[in-house]
Amino acid sequence: MTWTQPPQLVRLAQVLADARADASSISDEDLTAQVRATYWGTNCWCWVEMSLAIISAVCALRPHLATELIADPIDVMIQGGLDNENDVIAQGVAVARKDRPYVPLMDDGRAWLLQDWPLLEDEARAIFRRKWAELTEDD
Repeated sequence: MTWTQPPQLVRLAQVLADARADASSISDEDLTAQVRATYWGTNCWCWVEMSLAIISAVCALRPHLATELIADPIDVMIQGGLDNENDVIAQGVAVARKDRPYVPLMDDGRAWLLQDWPLLEDEARAIFRRKWAELTEDD
């Protein structure tokens, strides 16, 4: 699967192809910035699917970025109404198993969501608790 639209997703696909060919072509910091520049506005749950498609492709290439990047969809899961930290991992697995997710998954991204994402359950729960506290501390 290749990404053909929107333009920022096409740019990220090229960055990932370049990084596969030459890991030194982009730093972790620049890649993380590129990921976040790729996101676009949509409803919460489409945004979650979009961000999981994007970060899964990146994390398959650079697994050490996962803890930082998974905070993005977890934050929006909460904003979309998810209120149980135990349901976070299931969201990513559901996207990986979906026939037609909002943003197509790269093959390595789908494999990452099915195999590696579940291994991040403790990290995902901790991030969920931190994000939940940030969103509710003014209450």
